[in-house]
Amino acid sequence: MKNILAKAVAALVILASSVYANASIITLNGSQEVNALKINESFESFYNFTNWSANTGFEKANELVAFFALDDMDNLGLYMIFGGPSGQAGNIVFDINGNNGEVVFVDDPGDRDPVVSTATGTNVKFTYVAGKTDGLVFSNFLGDFWGLDIVFGSFSGIDGYSFLSFDGNGQATTVLSGTGLDDISILSVPGSNVTQVSAPSTILMFALVLMGMATVRRR
Repeated sequence: MKNILAKAVAALVILASSVYANASIITLNGSQEVNALKINESFESFYNFTNWSANTGFEKANELVAFFALDDMDNLGLYMIFGGPSGQAGNIVFDINGNNGEVVFVDDPGDRDPVVSTATGTNVKFTYVAGKTDGLVFSNFLGDFWGLDIVFGSFSGIDGYSFLSFDGNGQATTVLSGTGLDDISILSVPGSNVTQVSAPSTILMFALVLMGMATVRRR
């Protein structure tokens, strides 16, 4: 009986900890919630940069496609992919402003497409030929509480944008879109602070009751 109670208490404490570590809630422009795609591989592997193009399966001609993904180590990354098959040539200048995270992959590798650190974040300049893409993955976020502002400057060859969200089966839904390019504000907050405040305390109270029962049993 004592061993069973001890194991039950340990399991409940672990469960309580996992609830507190609930994934962050990410919103776009202060209202639209977005969910990440679980890719079970590295960010670069999923980007699948071949023939001077991204090959994630979400590319769209003459558009920006953006989405969050969780890699095989549960790291969060933001994909931003411009252009696609049968698209026009294009160029884009934009800033990713914020004090958390960094660009971890660029299409095209090397100095072809400059990515420069600035006082407010990162400045990006892309130029791509017809039928190809340029893009990046932004990751290495510290903690669950952070914000980014994506501010677009000059661009050509881009007719619109789509920001995707994913359900538990990996099915994509467009949650934010527009013609041309609109600035996007992204905010991440700890999920446990928003949706699951009471659950950890309930579990821990139950664990304390079990520990009390174990103490009485020993006496």
